[in-house]
Order: sequence, then structure tokens, then C-alpha cells
Amino acid sequence: FGTMSFWHGLGLCFLLVIHSAVGDVCDDHLHVVHDITYVDTGGSGMPVLLLHGARFTHKTWCEVGTVKTLVDSGRRVIAVDLPGFGETRGRRGLPEEQKIKWMMQFMEHLKVSKAVIVAPSMSGTFALPLLFHEPQLFIGYVGVAAVIGEVSPEVLRQVKVPTLLVHGQRDHMGQRSSSVYSGIPGSQVREIPDGEHACYLTNPALWHDMLTTFLKKLERATAA
Repeated sequence: FGTMSFWHGLGLCFLLVIHSAVGDVCDDHLHVVHDITYVDTGGSGMPVLLLHGARFTHKTWCEVGTVKTLVDSGRRVIAVDLPGFGETRGRRGLPEEQKIKWMMQFMEHLKVSKAVIVAPSMSGTFALPLLFHEPQLFIGYVGVAAVIGEVSPEVLRQVKVPTLLVHGQRDHMGQRSSSVYSGIPGSQVREIPDGEHACYLTNPALWHDMLTTFLKKLERATAA
């Protein structure tokens, strides 16, 4: 029993160290500007803008280690609380036009002309209208079980942005989302085994591998 207690305590200490290191990355780069709360790690690397689902905030990406993973690989990471979520003021349920305007103004504030935008679930209602109407703002798009909106196959066929679609094996809505948006030419679809709706929480290591592999391909294409 004493040996088990020792290793259990050691494991807890290890997790606390990991959590502290991840927290430091976000805490050191936290900003609140115009009532918008976000993390921006800065740097000259490829910008990756992380949105979030309805039950989450920017802190989710800090806690699961996505921010640290991307920073350690040289990317500029921005993780934001959307209007009415987390610590960002504003109302939820903005009309589509206002969501597009909000995203464009936020990116302009960051002086980011284009980025890879990661949009799970609800945040697809921010990213997808931007993708369809302002595709020049995207280096790439990563949809994680993004909300399915009213979009025609013709509109999808016109999208020329490199796209990665991720869903969990146990998430039927996510599977339908990937099926619909796979109409984007050249899109890649990836499934996380036993994954739920927030599949990046089910297997963070696999999620990070999928994401960083996609980013490396984009970086090689950009450099070519």
C-alpha cells in the first residue's frame, strides 16, 4: 500500500507540474482589450486562431495542452473567448453578418491578415460564414464537429481553402458535419477512435498529431 501511495502521489505531482506549465503559457500571454479576453503568444510563426464550443472557453485549449503544443512547435497561437462566452462581454446568438464583422475586426486588431482557424462545434457559426464570404483571411480551416448550417454543395465546391475535418467516433452529429463539409475540394477527414463530441478531450495526443501534421503540410505548401 505504501508503494502504491508513493507512485500515486508522484503521478499527481507530475500532473500538477504539467498543468502549471500549460497555465503559465496562457497566463503570460493573456489580454483583455475592448472587453474581449484572449491569449496571444505572439511571434512570427504561422498564426493559429483557436475558437471554442458552447460549453467551453479559451481556457479549454490551455488545459488540454493545445496552446503549448503549438507554441513549442513555433506557431503564433491565439485563443479567444467569443462574444458572451467566458470573460468576453457581448451577447450570444449574433446574426451571421455581425459574426463575420466581429471576426474580421478581431483579426484586424491582432494585425493578422490570414490564419489557420480552428472551429469546434458552435464556433463553426463564426468560422464558416467567414470561410464562405472572406476566404482570403484563411491559410487553412480546421472544423471539429462544426455546426451544420444551410449551405449548398455548390458553395462548398467553390471553397479553395485547405481544410481538415475532425470528429469523434461516438459523435453522430460530428460524423454528419464531416460528411457535409467534405464537399470542400481536397478536404481531409479524420476520426478519433471512441471520441465524443469534444473529441480533442478524448485523446489530446492524437488530436495534436492530426493538427500539427496538417499545419506542417500547410507550411510546406506556403514555402514552396
